[in-house]
Amino acid sequence: MTQRPKRARGKRKPGDEAQPSLQFNVSTLLQEPIGNRRYYQVLDAPIELERETTSVSGPVDMMRTDGSILVTAELALAVQESCSVCLDPFKLPLELELREEFWPEVDPLSHLPLDVPDEREGFPVVEAQLDLSEAIRQYVVMARPISTRCGADCPGPPVVAGMTFQFSADEAEPDSGTGSDTPATSTIDTRWAALRRLRDEIGPDGPGGSEQEED
Repeated sequence: MTQRPKRARGKRKPGDEAQPSLQFNVSTLLQEPIGNRRYYQVLDAPIELERETTSVSGPVDMMRTDGSILVTAELALAVQESCSVCLDPFKLPLELELREEFWPEVDPLSHLPLDVPDEREGFPVVEAQLDLSEAIRQYVVMARPISTRCGADCPGPPVVAGMTFQFSADEAEPDSGTGSDTPATSTIDTRWAALRRLRDEIGPDGPGGSEQEED
């Protein structure tokens, strides 16, 4: 299987059929001569991924081969990700170029079982239904970046240098620098609370520091 992220151009060919689903009935195409084709335009077809449900759009080209249906598609979708810098969730657009063979489980004329040739791989056609969902899931897994950033305007992480944190209002502390009893007005994402606890346990002198006795 090969996958190359590419912009889904969305160009429609003459005879494109609008398709709101990722399942296609290919019973007629399976009985046609090699080289016959079908063109579809997938429009906001829902798909369930590992952690969410999203929609897919783009042109799909199906061609009858000597034993399979070769599917070429340029698909666009967006998946939920978390920014690796600020940790905020955001929608990451993905553009996939899919090229896969789909093999019928039985001969369309004799209805006898068929086996996929050892040197060729692909996905099954079950009861004349060609479903793109599993192929798209696999392409999405390959297209997801290891590290993501929400954009050029990413606010960045909370200040951590010198163990200077800002906490949520219910954890706000007095400003030790002024001795004021007024709680700090700025806040930090509570996801940094574990680091705050570690700071309190270590103390200002660090893990090797010594405690000073009171007179």
